[in-house]
Amino acid sequence: MTATQIAAAYEYSIEELRDFTAEYLHQIEECHFEMSSAAEEIAAADAAVAEELAEPLDEAKLQGYWITSKEKRIAKYQEVADGLLTAIISGKQYDATTLREARSYMMYVANELGQLPLRGAGKSEDDSAVSYTINGVDVEMMK
Repeated sequence: MTATQIAAAYEYSIEELRDFTAEYLHQIEECHFEMSSAAEEIAAADAAVAEELAEPLDEAKLQGYWITSKEKRIAKYQEVADGLLTAIISGKQYDATTLREARSYMMYVANELGQLPLRGAGKSEDDSAVSYTINGVDVEMMK
């Protein structure tokens, strides 16, 4: 931005802007230096993160994490869901948020196990139509 644009943006004259700059020049230069230093630190940190992300994943390191094992992941989901259900059943935490949370963990597990039906337009992966038959009351007999 030019001095004219800055003065206009803050509704000051060029002369008032010059006076302000002269009076606070030392503080302005300090702020500029601090911001430049901070920008350099941020750029260095960004470069370090980018370098770390560019490294290939070490499969051996990942094996130590529970999230990488389907069985351990399901066990963890079950542990959390059991805690939520216990709180709900005991009445300690019977609210809509807790119920939704418990339901979401059960859905995570069902998804992991491939137990959820296809979502969307009712088409399967090979583009064939999907149909469901629900056995129960004969609607025709109810008429």
